[in-house]
Amino acid sequence: MEVPNYTYPSDSKRDDPNWKDVTNECQELIDEILAEAEKLFGPRANKMPVRVTEFSRGPHICINNGIAYIRLGPGVGPKGDHRQLRSQLALELGHFVLSGSDTAEPTSLEEGLTAYLAETVGGWPPQDDPYQKNYKRAYQLVKALFSEKPGVIRELRQRSQSVRGISIDQIRKSCTGFAEDDVNFLASKWSTH
Repeated sequence: MEVPNYTYPSDSKRDDPNWKDVTNECQELIDEILAEAEKLFGPRANKMPVRVTEFSRGPHICINNGIAYIRLGPGVGPKGDHRQLRSQLALELGHFVLSGSDTAEPTSLEEGLTAYLAETVGGWPPQDDPYQKNYKRAYQLVKALFSEKPGVIRELRQRSQSVRGISIDQIRKSCTGFAEDDVNFLASKWSTH
């Protein structure tokens, strides 16, 4: 018999047939990735607790009852492909650290930063398929930015805790060697196309 979890409010998606709480099995990895994300990007935008669940669709992050839920795709949990688990956790924990919200659309800068984090912790290499084209571009621009100015995101986030609040002018000033098209891309709302 499963013991109820009285520590957190009930997850609104608990009735999904693929739902499974895997937070405890992932806690060490969560802590490792959060530490690396804060080292790269600065403190978390939000200090709410993080729970990890396998779910019928994922990966994504959602906020419910004051808890950040990382939704992993079916079968990606601790008993699945470890590299895919690290990748999905890094991508979603990156959003958690950088914005702490699921209400606004991310920018290409944010998506590039989450891809950079996923690559840094050893999970996500940019792919060459058409769906990954913008991820790869965002990742490459962020990688170039970090090689030129490793602490730039930490500095920019001191003014706006959420990376989504970083203006195009701030990006332009930070990316002095970038083409205007690349600056505009990083500042734009995210699109996979």
